[in-house]
Amino acid sequence: MLIRDIDRKLDRRLVIKFKGKSEFFSIFEKYEGYAPAYGYRQNDEAFLDVFIPKTKGGPVSTLLKSFSVANKGEYSVIRAKTGRGDSGVRIFSELHEVPSMIRSGLYVQGGYLHTELRFHHSYAGKVSDLIGEITKESDWLSLHSLGPSPGIVSMLDEINSHLPLFVIGYEGVTPPNPVTEQIRGERITEPNLSFVTPEGYSVVSYSDGPLPDGANKSVISKEDGIVAGFGSTPFALDVWRKSGDAHIPRFAVFGKVSAGKFVAYTFIPRLMANEQLRIIYEVSEKHPDSGFKLTMFTPYDKGLWDVL
Repeated sequence: MLIRDIDRKLDRRLVIKFKGKSEFFSIFEKYEGYAPAYGYRQNDEAFLDVFIPKTKGGPVSTLLKSFSVANKGEYSVIRAKTGRGDSGVRIFSELHEVPSMIRSGLYVQGGYLHTELRFHHSYAGKVSDLIGEITKESDWLSLHSLGPSPGIVSMLDEINSHLPLFVIGYEGVTPPNPVTEQIRGERITEPNLSFVTPEGYSVVSYSDGPLPDGANKSVISKEDGIVAGFGSTPFALDVWRKSGDAHIPRFAVFGKVSAGKFVAYTFIPRLMANEQLRIIYEVSEKHPDSGFKLTMFTPYDKGLWDVL
C-alpha cells in the first residue's frame, strides 16, 4: 500500500481566508508575494510561523525589524502568538475537531492568511454549518473556496514549488491504538499535527480496503476504509515540541503499518533538514525503546511516490 493510494480518500477541500488587525498582519499588506506558513497549538497558546524570502526588501524588511525574526537560510521566519480565547483560534479549532479534517496547506497571499483543509464528504453537513459561522465574521474571516480535493500529492507539489521540501523517514515501534486495530492488513495513518495536546494528537487512518463488518469505533467511512483515532507516543510528541520550538514546520506526516512494522515519513523544508535530523536523534537517545532507525533522508521528488 502506497501513500498515493489514499491521495483523494479525503475528497473535499476547504480554503478559509483570514486577515488579522494586529501589527503582525500589517506585514502581509505590504508583502505581495506568496509566503508559506505553519501554525500549531501548544496547550492554551497558538503559534503561527511565516516564511518570507530575504530577497524581498523594501517595506517588508523595514517592518520585520519590529518582530523577533529567526533566520533560516534564505528565509526570515516571523512568529505570531495568540491565546486560545481568540475568535480566530476558536473557529479553526472547531474546524479541526470535525472528524477526518486535516490541514494540508497554510500560506500568506494577497494580504491574507489562507488555510487549506481536506475532509471526507460524509461530513459536508457539519462543514457547511461551520461555514455559516464563518460568514458572521466576514470583516476578517471568509470562505475562499469549497470543492473537490486535488489530493495530497498536488498540495505538496504546490508547497515544494515555493519552498523546496525534504523527506525524512524512520522505522519505529507501532503505536498502540484500539480504534485502528479494527483495520485488517496494511494501513496508513495521517496525524493532524496542527492541534496537539499534551496527551497526544488526532489521526486519520486508512485501510487498504473496506472495513470489516465488525468495525464500529470512530468510523468515518466503512466503504472507503477510513477511521478516526488518537495517537500518543513520547517519541513523536517530543519531536513535535522540539521542532516547533526550532521553527521547523511539518507540512505532512504519514505513518505506514505493514507486516508488523511502523514507518513514518515527514515532509519539511529542505533548508531545515539537517536541523530536524539532529532533533530526531536527540529525542531517540531519550527514548531507546522507540525502535528508531533512520530509513530515508532525501530531497522531495515526484518519483518518491512510487516507493512511499
